[in-house]
Amino acid sequence: MSLHTANLPSIVIASGTTTTTTPITAYLSDAQTITIQAPAVLSGTITVEVSHAATTFAKLQSGGADVTMTQGEALTIDPWGGYQSLQLTSGTTETTARTFTVTKTFQVGR
Repeated sequence: MSLHTANLPSIVIASGTTTTTTPITAYLSDAQTITIQAPAVLSGTITVEVSHAATTFAKLQSGGADVTMTQGEALTIDPWGGYQSLQLTSGTTETTARTFTVTKTFQVGR
């Protein structure tokens, strides 16, 4: 088996809002890891939220603390945990649209 990387749709927090416009709800079922790259400028601290059903999101936690990121950071979630949806929420209303790059790793082969 070999490990491959694929780009996923970008996640955008629109200007004047705090939560992603459209969560990622596809292409996650085979993910081993998910990496999120934050833009260079953010108004607030970003909280990662996940869902098994794409209807009710919960804050992703590690060691009992919310998983967060700030401007210019990259975050890898390893292992991904089989979640079916991913969205981001800012602690402050974003003053302009913010685009986050998202990639996954996945196994190919036997």
